[in-house]
Amino acid sequence: MNATRRRERHKKASEGNRFYHGMPWPSAALCCLLFPSMAFSQKAGSSPKPPSGGSTLSKGTLVTVDGTPVTRAEVADQVWSLYANQTLNQMVDRIVMDHALNAWKAKLSAKEKAAESKEVAARLGRIRSQFGSPADFAASLKRRGLTEEAIRKDILRQVQLENMVAQAEKISVTPNDIKSYFEQNKNKLGQPEAVHLYYLLAPTRQKAEEYEAAIKAGADFKKFSEQLSKASPGNPGIGGDLGFVGRGVLTQQVDKIVFDLPVGEVSPIVQTPAGFSIFEVAAKREAKPAVFDEKTEKELHAALLLQKINQALPAFIAAQRRQAKIVTSQDVTKGAAAAAAP
Repeated sequence: MNATRRRERHKKASEGNRFYHGMPWPSAALCCLLFPSMAFSQKAGSSPKPPSGGSTLSKGTLVTVDGTPVTRAEVADQVWSLYANQTLNQMVDRIVMDHALNAWKAKLSAKEKAAESKEVAARLGRIRSQFGSPADFAASLKRRGLTEEAIRKDILRQVQLENMVAQAEKISVTPNDIKSYFEQNKNKLGQPEAVHLYYLLAPTRQKAEEYEAAIKAGADFKKFSEQLSKASPGNPGIGGDLGFVGRGVLTQQVDKIVFDLPVGEVSPIVQTPAGFSIFEVAAKREAKPAVFDEKTEKELHAALLLQKINQALPAFIAAQRRQAKIVTSQDVTKGAAAAAAP
């Protein structure tokens, strides 16, 4: 993986974590129930180009290879055979869980609803706290085509699903569970050493030297990198804020340079497979051992509770399926053309 991909992966992961930092994240199964659009939101790829030479294909044929046609029906059946069962099962799971959730919510007491609202507000607050300002939070939402209300609804559904399954399956986490987990995972729970980086990326050394000259002439590194990034929306890797980066995220060569730099210092030009980079160390965060305090105890309680919920979820969904009246068309086994026929 080259440096650009590592930077982009880290940046996306960091930015994504800022939305749900401090709140437990669902398993793949629970995620499909919470956010069904995740499973079906991939945009279709571009259509195959017609054969060269201006040939005209018969109706229903998408492409020919040395005269052998590939038809729309064949593609549909292939896609159906690969994804139909998985997609149908996810949709059925979503519906039966919706029905169970609606029935469960109808029985909630005012006290339980208040506790639910409090938890949603707390989780949303933790999300907001990961941003420098309300404006930063709003801008990040806008970049993703999201709204705060949409995030709130996602969190509410997660809280409701967790509470429903935990209550139905009598799931709980004891103080001994938490303490035992902490002792067994103390080394992993500590805060790793990290540096907060701003960066510039140039395609050539000459361009990197121009950036370097601007910085030496007094340009503010942070503002300069952000301006370059905003000026090139089609090339988001040109510069900006990497946030806190732990060892091993970037290349070994870059790690050596940036972790040795004092705060406020700018690196020399570094050649990587992605191009020529310059970094500024905005802050440093020392490694710290894990401490079993109230905050850690609450976070571990939430994580362990969700772990148990995820483990119980398949059996819970299976039980809801058994109670539901599910009628399956014989066309499910006959391919896409049969299932789509009137």
